[in-house]
Amino acid sequence: MNNKILQLEQYLNDPWLLKELAERVYEIFLEDMRYQQERIENYGRERRL
Repeated sequence: MNNKILQLEQYLNDPWLLKELAERVYEIFLEDMRYQQERIENYGRERRL
């Protein structure tokens, strides 16, 4: 647990690491939004069959 806190503190104190983390979180968010959209579109198609 303490190791994870130290890693978090390292990210928060290093602007470059924090930027990299934020960019990765944003990429994951966009990917999730695409998957949700695909599920919504596929749900409508399955009901018409």
